[in-house]
Amino acid sequence: MNPTSPAQLRQWIANGQWAGPTAGVLDDYQQANLAVVPADFAYDFLLFCTRNPKSCPVLAVTEPGDPFVGNIDLRSMLPRYRVWERGELVDEPIDLSARWPADAVGFLLGCSHTFDAPLRRAGIPVASTAPAVYVTDRHCQPAGRLSGPLVVSMRPVAAAKVARAVEVTARYPTGHGAPVHIGDPACSGYCRPEPAGFRCAAADKRGRCSGVLGLRGDAATGAAGVEGALCVHALPGAYAGDG
Repeated sequence: MNPTSPAQLRQWIANGQWAGPTAGVLDDYQQANLAVVPADFAYDFLLFCTRNPKSCPVLAVTEPGDPFVGNIDLRSMLPRYRVWERGELVDEPIDLSARWPADAVGFLLGCSHTFDAPLRRAGIPVASTAPAVYVTDRHCQPAGRLSGPLVVSMRPVAAAKVARAVEVTARYPTGHGAPVHIGDPACSGYCRPEPAGFRCAAADKRGRCSGVLGLRGDAATGAAGVEGALCVHALPGAYAGDG
C-alpha cells in the first residue's frame, strides 16, 4: 500500500489503515516528529528548540488546547504516539484524542527522513527503516526547566561518499542539516549505551564505512524534565507534511 500524497496517507492513518513510521514513503516531502507538552512548559520547550535549532528544527506550533495544524488533526493523523508521565513511558496509542490535555501545545519538529530521497539520488544507500539512535555524552543547551544530552542517529556511509553526504544533508536544515560527527563515534566520546527503546546497529566489521552522526530532536529527552506533567511524542518520521 503506497500513498500518493501526504493527505491520502494522513487519511489512511486516521482510518486505522496505517500504523507504522512514514520513513521510506512519500519521498521529497517534509517529514516531522510531533512533541506535545503542557502549556506551562511550552515556552521552555520553544526556548529549548531555539537554543538547539539543529536538534529541534521547529516547523509549526499550535495554540494551547488546539490539536490542529491547518486541517491536520495531530491527535489522529499520525500513526503512533508515545505518552510519557513524569519521565516514564506509559502508553503507545494510535489515537491521542482521549489523552489530549485541554492546555496541550503541539510542536512539529523536522526529521532527518526528509533528506532520504536526495541521498538516494546522490548514490548513497538509505535504509527504509529508522537509523540507529544513540544518546551521547554531549549536552544540549538548557532552557528554563528543560535540559538533556544530545541524541543522534547514525547512518553508515561509504568513506568515498561521505563528502557528498555532507553536501546533500546540509541543504536540509529542517531535517537537522549536515552531520555533527564523521568517523568512529567512540573515538570522539559521542556515543554511550542507549536507553531502553533506542536501537543501536552493529558496526561494520570490515571497516568499509564511516559512521555519520546526525541530530535528533527526540522529545523523550525533554519529557524527562517535565516533572508531574504529561508529554507526548510521535514515532520518528511519523508525519509527512504537504511541502
